Amino acid sequence: MTPALPTVVAMAAARSRSPVRRPARAVGSLAAAVVMAGVFVAPPAPASEAAGFVDVPPGHVFETAIGWLHQSRITFGCNPPANDRFCPDDPVTRGQVAALVVRALELTEGAGSDRFGDDDGSVFEADIERLAAAEITLGCNPPTNDRFCPEDPVTRGQMAAFLWRAAGSPSVVGGDVLAAAGDIARCDLDGDELTAVLLDGVFAVRDGVVATLGDNAYVRGTPAEFADCYHPTWGRHLDRTMPSPGNHDYLTPGASGYFSYFGARAGAPARGYYAFSVGGWQVIALNSNCAEVGGCEAGSNQETWLRRVLAADPARCTAAYFHHPRFSSGFHGPNPNLEGLWTALHDHGADVVLNGHEHNYERLAPMGPDGVADDAAGIRTFIVGTGGTSLRPVPSPGPNSESVVVRHGVLVMELDAGGYAWEFRDVDGGIADAGSASCH
Repeated sequence: MTPALPTVVAMAAARSRSPVRRPARAVGSLAAAVVMAGVFVAPPAPASEAAGFVDVPPGHVFETAIGWLHQSRITFGCNPPANDRFCPDDPVTRGQVAALVVRALELTEGAGSDRFGDDDGSVFEADIERLAAAEITLGCNPPTNDRFCPEDPVTRGQMAAFLWRAAGSPSVVGGDVLAAAGDIARCDLDGDELTAVLLDGVFAVRDGVVATLGDNAYVRGTPAEFADCYHPTWGRHLDRTMPSPGNHDYLTPGASGYFSYFGARAGAPARGYYAFSVGGWQVIALNSNCAEVGGCEAGSNQETWLRRVLAADPARCTAAYFHHPRFSSGFHGPNPNLEGLWTALHDHGADVVLNGHEHNYERLAPMGPDGVADDAAGIRTFIVGTGGTSLRPVPSPGPNSESVVVRHGVLVMELDAGGYAWEFRDVDGGIADAGSASCH
């Protein structure tokens, strides 16, 4: 399996905002072909597909990668208008990389924005503007960053930064455990105190992430509720927490209490969605408060971002979490507003979705976007609205419901590069649901 893109972050993060003019080894055309074919999860191309380039003979060590780039129309060649050569040993310029990434990710927004002053008239100007609109490039002359330097060669560090940003600038989190619940802290109840003790026990012996599934601090997500209700309990694990917002968090306008408390780890306040890597998994925190972030439907900013991030990370295993369930047997029931995000996740082979909102625990069988069970390619849902607020019974388990628990508790997932195991640990000391599965 191709190494997951977030493993590049350790090299790229420290230099992604540094000046680009430094002694460094440039990336060659041949290396770029391998990077693009690996990162964007290309299916192997028939060997004959590369034969259109006279300088890539049959049996060339990178024939398949170059052939895939050619067949996928990510590259056309290096000597227009004939374009019968690939120039596998030539260095690649920043302008050329802009074109390769834009074609690979099918970026369409941003042309005409004129972000940089040194690309006017460049054959790659539209591609450079699209790359900037997607926040994959910042420029080449910080802190001003009013130039792109389209004719400069790309170093390996700069290539790492481009690809890291294409994947959503994911952080890399240590450990291999993800512990999750939503609907958490209330000052007038003690459920969050009990579930926080479960977290204490998990992370006394293991390392990993706490994922919050929305409605973090009741009743309105005010700064005072985060300070007085959430912080004394789940706040003990703030340094390992990767949050997502719920509708109660947005009862304070703009979820300002939520974003102020969690800071940069919650993503940009205008979005509230971001990506990270833990245990070899790609994990994506989304924002299901659709009206607050410009929608969740196909073509919305969030859905477009999600598809780009999914395409740019070749990790075998992918999980996503957000507050409102797409499918549920609980009080609120299925939410069709999440169909766009769910379909994007399914299209890219995601394995698991975690939700809150329903004040109970429910595990649903893997399903496709139509809600039909699909063990081969479906997404398994865990609803874990059991972090501490008052609970609700499930009226009647619906289609594909496999386990229902109405007790406070935390879902604990142990992740590895090919699969996962889960336990729903309740505050009475029991394991109310457990299992394991391989990734797609």
